[in-house]
Amino acid sequence: MRCGGGRGGSGAGSVAVVRVNTTVPYDVHVGPGVLGEAGRILSAAGASPANRAGRSSGAGRSHVIVTNPTVAAHWLDGLEAGLGGQRPLPDRHTAKIGDGERYKTLETASCLYDFLIDRRCSRDTVILSLGGGVVSDVAGFVAATYMRGVPVVHFPTTLLAQVDASVGGKVAVDHPRGKNLIGAFHQPRAVVCDVAVLATLTEDVFREGLAEAAKTALISGEDMLTQMETNTSSLARRDPAALRELVTACVRVKAGLVEQDEHDTGPRMALNLGHTFGHAIEAADGFETVRHGAAVSVGMCVAARLAELCAAAPPALTLRTERLLSGLGLPVRLSQLPGALRASDITPHLRQDKKRLDGKQRYVLARGPGDITVASGIAENLVHAALTWAEGDDRR
Repeated sequence: MRCGGGRGGSGAGSVAVVRVNTTVPYDVHVGPGVLGEAGRILSAAGASPANRAGRSSGAGRSHVIVTNPTVAAHWLDGLEAGLGGQRPLPDRHTAKIGDGERYKTLETASCLYDFLIDRRCSRDTVILSLGGGVVSDVAGFVAATYMRGVPVVHFPTTLLAQVDASVGGKVAVDHPRGKNLIGAFHQPRAVVCDVAVLATLTEDVFREGLAEAAKTALISGEDMLTQMETNTSSLARRDPAALRELVTACVRVKAGLVEQDEHDTGPRMALNLGHTFGHAIEAADGFETVRHGAAVSVGMCVAARLAELCAAAPPALTLRTERLLSGLGLPVRLSQLPGALRASDITPHLRQDKKRLDGKQRYVLARGPGDITVASGIAENLVHAALTWAEGDDRR
């Protein structure tokens, strides 16, 4: 893994490049305005129609942009311009899916398969995802499964997708009985994180990305956690330099874990901190009103409380987790989420978690900054106690 400065030195306008050394190595490009360099980046990654096997774009090779109407209104023209043309070319098509988690389904994937088949897309078609986590996941899942796999390049447009969903190759759709239950591992050819696009996000969408960044900081260790705690105000006002540094740091941490454990069976499981409870919260909500980042934020607090109840972590870590998330404008209790969810609503969905092994639920817990463990066989009464604690508002 490497992280190097690009054009413009180390200021807000520079581009950082993080190398992810997986089975198929690729670069993650982070910086303001980098969307305009899409054509150059695709060419360097071997994902441009004119640069595969020395054939021209007229030889049947194509790009398919997968996005949604909201993102398309803001950034589709910018991506088209970056690719080398203001209007779609004969070998470039755009498919728009619904906006929101409820569209992260096999039905949406099937519609995209029809779209690709109708346009006679072949195994050298490159899928370009332009959107947040849902678009990245669905487009990546379709790329992994259409004709047994076609290349995908991600252009994430939310903070959550830039720091997490677009990197690492985990792609999936939801099932009514659980989140991300149907999926694959399919590494992208490149990831392009333009932090300038984050200026158009609504406040709730922007802040849910901060939840994933806070999770990464806890996993990384004291240095990154302290830096994030001291920069909450600059992050909240979306300072470009602060965002570039945050996204780059998060990508660097995730790349290191993915390189060690590409298929999520060991060290990479640390990235699920807060997600076992967060996913169960989303499922209990029916994937309707609770945003992923908000669910993960509360899930991180429940996980911290569970670690405290198991005597694996001190109460001070629970308090520190709550203070960081609250300082970022994120919920830390179930009572702060829509839907009035209770512990009894969430518990049944824990049994559908993908980390379950030999009939036992496994929980990713932080014993301290940078000290993450995966615990199994935790007594159900302790899990229930942690969830019940999250129903109230007795923040210390």
